[in-house]
Amino acid sequence: MRPERYFVRSRPQRERQACGRLSLRGVSALSPHTRQFLVEKGRRTERKSQPILPGYIVAKMEPVQFPVLREVEDVSPRPLMAGGEARPLKPVERAYIGQLVRKPPADPRDPFADPKNPLAPPRKKPDPNRPPFRQGQEVKVVKAGAFFGFSAAVEELKRTGKKWKAKVAVMIFGRPTPLDLDATDLVAA
Repeated sequence: MRPERYFVRSRPQRERQACGRLSLRGVSALSPHTRQFLVEKGRRTERKSQPILPGYIVAKMEPVQFPVLREVEDVSPRPLMAGGEARPLKPVERAYIGQLVRKPPADPRDPFADPKNPLAPPRKKPDPNRPPFRQGQEVKVVKAGAFFGFSAAVEELKRTGKKWKAKVAVMIFGRPTPLDLDATDLVAA
């Protein structure tokens, strides 16, 4: 007989421990969890994960393995019943569980890349005032009085309020001279 997937009740907040204990007994089990993120001052930090199906795990086993459930702590002694019999997951339920445990997106820094995902943290909009150049890039001074027309290398970009400041190194007499300028005074070379 082929192993089927069954819902098994577990103690809430103990789903992962129950999965580990079942796997020690030879039963494949999973408890899909979400990742929640906390956004602090523009920095995203991972808080903790919560089960998508609190109080339940999905176990893949044969009916002859049901007595194993009695031996395992934190789970009910039998799978969910329908009409007095253990009922394996329906194809629709299996597809839903498959979507929950699907592989994460390719970008490891953004596990919730899907914009339609209601569990995803809010995305930050790009700053419209951000200058079109980056650190290390060559720029040309266009408004800074005595340094008009000089080429420079961007050493640092800082945001002050709504404006961006750039620390650049201008070559004067063969030496790099540091200057602090508004980003609006520069254009990419």
